[in-house]
Amino acid sequence: MTTTTIKSHYWAGLYKFVDFAIAEKHYRGPRPKFVCIEPENLAPLPRDAFDDDELLTPLKLPLFTGCKNRVHVWQPGGYLVQSHIYWGFLICFLTGMRPGEVGQLKCTDVRTDGELYYFDRRPFDARNGRIAVKDLRNLKTNAAGRVIPIHPLLIELGLLGRMQDLMDLRRGAALSRMEHLYPQGRAALGLEDTPGRSSSH
Repeated sequence: MTTTTIKSHYWAGLYKFVDFAIAEKHYRGPRPKFVCIEPENLAPLPRDAFDDDELLTPLKLPLFTGCKNRVHVWQPGGYLVQSHIYWGFLICFLTGMRPGEVGQLKCTDVRTDGELYYFDRRPFDARNGRIAVKDLRNLKTNAAGRVIPIHPLLIELGLLGRMQDLMDLRRGAALSRMEHLYPQGRAALGLEDTPGRSSSH
C-alpha cells in the first residue's frame, strides 16, 4: 500500500470519524494527528504522461481515418462513422476524462459562458439553489466534480450537433437514455457487464 493511499483514504476516513465523534461529544480529548508510516509501505510512483507519438497512434486507426461501415469501425474503408465509440474516445483523448466519466455525461452537461463550451461535472449548480440529496451527481471523489473545457476540435467535428440530435430523439421517442451524450458508451468501452465480458476500468 502506498503512502498516498494511506494519507488520502485511510487517514481522511479516520479524521472524518474523529471529527464526528468530537461534534457529537462522544470524544472529548484533543483531535489526534495521524503521522505513522511504516518503512515497509510503498512510495508512490510518478504519474506517467503520453508522448506525442503515443497520442497520435490511436488517431491513425480506421475509426478516425475511415472505416468499412458502422459495424466494422476498426477495419479500413471509406466511411467516417461518428458513433458513440468515436465520440467517447475523442472526449477521453481531448479532455483527460476517465471512460467512466464520459459514460455518465448528459446532454445538459454541455454548457457555455457565451464564449467557450465546457462539461459541467459539478454535483449541482449552487446558483440554481438547493437540491435533494437523491438528485446529486454520483462522483468517484470530491475532486471529480469540476468544470472541464471542451476542446475546440470537438466543437468543429460536430459535438453540439450530436447533443442536439440526441435531445431531439429523446423528445420524440421519450427515451430516457438519450439524455446521455454517450448512451451506449459505458458498455462499448467495457465499463458495464456485457455477455461474455466482465466489467473493467
